[in-house]
Amino acid sequence: MRTKRLSKEQKLQLPAVLAAIGGAATIDELEEAFQAGHRALDDHPFSTAWNERGNAMRARGWDLIEADPQGHLIPRLGERHKLSVAGETTRVGYGHNAAGVRWVWAEAEAWAIGHLKSHGVAEETAKTVWGWCFEYPHRALKVLRRRVKEPCLSG
Repeated sequence: MRTKRLSKEQKLQLPAVLAAIGGAATIDELEEAFQAGHRALDDHPFSTAWNERGNAMRARGWDLIEADPQGHLIPRLGERHKLSVAGETTRVGYGHNAAGVRWVWAEAEAWAIGHLKSHGVAEETAKTVWGWCFEYPHRALKVLRRRVKEPCLSG
């Protein structure tokens, strides 16, 4: 599939969009900058500009999560498939085939949701956080903040 190329005007807008994403001070500002970039660039999901915007958004999202008191509750995937939630770590297998990959990630999801529940997060909230945490981590934190009123500082 061939992706739509950005016009010269859109290429000139990309650095400003990336700067706005990188300069966001709150989750709402980050989401607005990301959506504004989508409106300004009108880029295709497989384009280079889409990837650059997504990478900048995820990097800034993780920065905001690190600075938040509830940020430790957002699942993180580290080197060699180490999954951590609230200071606890488990290793996610590689699966070796399609069925195995689905199986190990289902187990990882169950572990993360169970761990979030043990820290006072409701099951539905934990499932929503898991659904957002890898692609749009700032949205996972927004869900957690909205549904968990007091900071969960255990862990």
